[in-house]
Amino acid sequence: MNTANQISTISEFLLHAGTEYIVIDVSRGRQQIDNQAFFDIEHTKYPFPRPRQNCAWLCITFWNKQASNEHYLWYLKLPLDERGLLQVAARDQFLQILLEALGNQMQIDDSFDRGLPENPFVFEPSQQMRADCNAMLKSMLNLPLSEHAELATRYLISPEIIDWRGLSVQHLADAIANFDDAAIERIVVNQLNKYPTPVLTSFLSSIEGKALSRDSSVSLASFVNNNTDYLRALALRAMSHAEKDVCRELIKALLDMEKQLDIEILVVIAGRHWQHLHDEEILERYLERVLGVEEQDNLFNGIYADLVAIPELRASVLSLFGKKEISPMLHEQLQKIKARMHTK
Repeated sequence: MNTANQISTISEFLLHAGTEYIVIDVSRGRQQIDNQAFFDIEHTKYPFPRPRQNCAWLCITFWNKQASNEHYLWYLKLPLDERGLLQVAARDQFLQILLEALGNQMQIDDSFDRGLPENPFVFEPSQQMRADCNAMLKSMLNLPLSEHAELATRYLISPEIIDWRGLSVQHLADAIANFDDAAIERIVVNQLNKYPTPVLTSFLSSIEGKALSRDSSVSLASFVNNNTDYLRALALRAMSHAEKDVCRELIKALLDMEKQLDIEILVVIAGRHWQHLHDEEILERYLERVLGVEEQDNLFNGIYADLVAIPELRASVLSLFGKKEISPMLHEQLQKIKARMHTK
């Protein structure tokens, strides 16, 4: 029997091709998925844990150290069904496209074409996402850093003596990925305000996957409270692995602000801090603030659909339908959603 005929999952393809591989979930930040967990997700044993727009957004890197020194990266967006399980038909379609392009080769070596055939499951990452994933993988695999990564390290430690304009996004991402927790804390606590906005943008994105100490968490929370909406949203995103109680109090404070919240901040709360929406009070207040955004009729529906698709949060969101003590505005919007659900 042809080996290709035995392959029914991406995991099996990578194993049959003799590769080692790493799967990073980039749906909501960056988080590695254990290979066994990814195998189970492909076999629909449980829902994808952090969906975005009803898809699993993945960065998969793989290599065959017996045949090549190359590391290959795929950025895939695989659709999920209404239960949050991987759509088997879509996965099979991707595999069919891949296997037809490879024929009987099934070999990952220097001749392997890193460009996947045109298909609806590949997405183009932003420059920042590509740099952060590359840096994360280099750190995990002890691969050589980009040129000038050492210069970027020196700049981040002593920004007064080096011109940042000679550094790229990848240089900064590589440097940050290889900083230890103490180095990150020194920067966050002492010198964030020394960096120009382009550097801050890269720095805050690159630390998003790192667990932050209490001092760093408190310092970033203060940064959120004392900056422009653009930087506030970036810093809030960077706090996705900060101390939970610090994040919770910050989110409550943001939701209690008198002025209208920036849309990007509301999106970041749903995208990176959805765990805090398990709290009934915070969830209701959050949805009320979303409803308060002017001239954004579809914002509430989009955010509601995003939150209810998260397996761990679904029960909390659905419980609002049966709750009587909610604001009239929120009650009315939920009834509209309920009516649409019944007409499908």
